Amino acid sequence: MSPEQYQSLLTNPDQPLFDRAIGAFTRPARLQNYMALAGLEEGAVKPDTLVEDTGVLTIGAFSFPNWYYAQYGKTEVWSIS
Repeated sequence: MSPEQYQSLLTNPDQPLFDRAIGAFTRPARLQNYMALAGLEEGAVKPDTLVEDTGVLTIGAFSFPNWYYAQYGKTEVWSIS
């Protein structure tokens, strides 16, 4: 890779070299699994419960939108079981 190509990657606004797996501050997607297990254990949900994920996690006064859902207006339905 030439120095120009490398510099192009460093200055790219899409940040292709940014390690999103450990460096991004995003809502943990697998949090759903832990919340589902806790809900089952506490009896708050049943194995056939469906949850609609609107793409926004709200905690108190703070909201954490999922960029994909926010950008494309998508929702997701997932099952506890």
